[in-house]
Amino acid sequence: MTIEVDGTDHTGLIPPGDYHVRIVKWDDTFEQFDKVICEFEILAGGQQVGRRHTEWFVVSSEKAKTRIATLLEATGAMDSEDRSKSFEPEDIVGGECIVGIEHEEYQGKTYARADFRFTAVDDANVPPADGGGAGDDKAWDI
Repeated sequence: MTIEVDGTDHTGLIPPGDYHVRIVKWDDTFEQFDKVICEFEILAGGQQVGRRHTEWFVVSSEKAKTRIATLLEATGAMDSEDRSKSFEPEDIVGGECIVGIEHEEYQGKTYARADFRFTAVDDANVPPADGGGAGDDKAWDI
């Protein structure tokens, strides 16, 4: 068996792009870390379907609070008109939205992170689930 790997991304990172995701884990107990942990599973967006990405939010940061609010609005867990509403993890787990993944370097290492492009799912902005889109040049035919 021959597997052609020339031109593939050897970092193991999810390629930059927009992905339709479902939130599969939301941990705001601070038992493991002093951060909110959100895990996404990719539902559509090229060859990345099924992969997971974990995002960490440092809640003492205003930027992180803004990102969390944007994510909650995109999944429908929070109304943009009433940001004072509290929510429970079950309100967000299972929620779907579009997440933009970008790469950033920190202390000489490259990381994948979700950027501020959390948007609600609608027919106009869902990446194709048919193998097109982000990462489609990395398909493996075994």
